[in-house]
Amino acid sequence: MLSSLPFFGWFGVVAALFFLAAILTVSMKKLFKGRLRIKLHRALALIGAAFALVHIVLALRIYW
Repeated sequence: MLSSLPFFGWFGVVAALFFLAAILTVSMKKLFKGRLRIKLHRALALIGAAFALVHIVLALRIYW
């Protein structure tokens, strides 16, 4: 199943994983403290957004 995923699809999978990691850092208050948790959340969300943007651009090149 995963081997049939197109190349641009992997960027979407990685973006989703980064977004899930960002959500988990906010919800795990005991693991990360205060400002570090917010900084880590923002960094993970921005990296996820970058991968999502690459995913969108590559998909539009193929299907548009």
